[in-house]
Amino acid sequence: MRLTAPTVISIALLAAAGGATAQTGPWYVGVAQSFGHDSNVYRVGDGVALPAWASKSDTVSTTSLVGGLDLPVGRQRLYGSASLRSSRYQDNDNLDYEGYALRLGTDWETAGRVSGKLELQADRRLASFVTDNEVAATLERNVETVQQARAVARVGVVTRLTAEAGLAYRRVDYSATAYAPREHRQTTATAGLRYELSGSTEVGAGLRHVRGEYPRFASVGGQSVADEYRRNGVDLTLRVQASGSSALDGRLTLGRTEYDQARQRDFSGATGELSWRYTPGGRWRLRTALVRDTGQETYFSGNAALDGFTDYSRRTTSLSVRGDYELTAKVALNASASLAERDLVRALPPLPGLPASVSGSDRTARLALGASWAPTRNLSLGCDLGRERRRASGGLSLPYGASSVSCFGQFVVG
Repeated sequence: MRLTAPTVISIALLAAAGGATAQTGPWYVGVAQSFGHDSNVYRVGDGVALPAWASKSDTVSTTSLVGGLDLPVGRQRLYGSASLRSSRYQDNDNLDYEGYALRLGTDWETAGRVSGKLELQADRRLASFVTDNEVAATLERNVETVQQARAVARVGVVTRLTAEAGLAYRRVDYSATAYAPREHRQTTATAGLRYELSGSTEVGAGLRHVRGEYPRFASVGGQSVADEYRRNGVDLTLRVQASGSSALDGRLTLGRTEYDQARQRDFSGATGELSWRYTPGGRWRLRTALVRDTGQETYFSGNAALDGFTDYSRRTTSLSVRGDYELTAKVALNASASLAERDLVRALPPLPGLPASVSGSDRTARLALGASWAPTRNLSLGCDLGRERRRASGGLSLPYGASSVSCFGQFVVG
């Protein structure tokens, strides 16, 4: 087997986890298996017919090797997780692929008032076919590779005042040539202050600078032309621990985004996020999040309403709600709902005969139900049901519907 960089990192992480056994044992390794069925694998629009060789619905089997660690080392903490997976489709075997999800980080602090975080992530998966009409329609397997690195440093100046600076880099690549215009690089730098008004309320203010690039935005004369953009803004943040069971986090960013090529995507105004977590103890937890941001930011936000989207909208607004309930000590239930609305404009150079200025919008709703059972400390089983529906207007998106069901089993030791 050829040892790629992600494989080497995974082996190192699993070896580190195994080596931790003789110390404190904060590690696990195991295997997982899942089976799922999707009614609209290619996310084709309503009424769109597929070629005879392609099946609209399909069943997929995914086998995974998993591992992780959470290791305190003096004042520091080392943590990580790794998943190597192989997915096989019953009918659309052209979509078979090998993927991974890797995460390795450390929380560090000095004997003084300096602390921070360093984290690396990499993910390789089958890209969602949920996109816009500017990318040529393709049923080709499209593997998406996402790499991220993030560093944060904090200095506690006085008891209640903290200075914080951060630097993050993100990179997205696709295996399908048709998606080359969507490959993306982004660097973000932030700096600001946070002040604790009381034991339960904290406010903050800072500056944000973003530089990004679509390196293969367009092809002119056989040469790739890049589209670079810049974003500058001011962040205002709020954190309120209303009680031991309720917490509110908010961010308001006032800024402007400007592109060199796709000027119609320029955006000036307010963006931000508001989330509320309610954990009254006992058996249940609730979390809600409202996000309004540019497409690049919502793509990386990890917000449930946007998971799996190849989102390059001018602006996306999403609302998500998730609840978890422990039915018994070994049985847990969960339910989630989300709604994402995208403001779309033409980003790529128009095709001959098409207008240069095209706009539109779409709205995607998702519902999900899940249940899990942990009969032992090492074994967990579960099933999930999902439904999503998109409505669209304008010429940049298509309506579609899809339903899914999946069941999994995981066995770990550690």
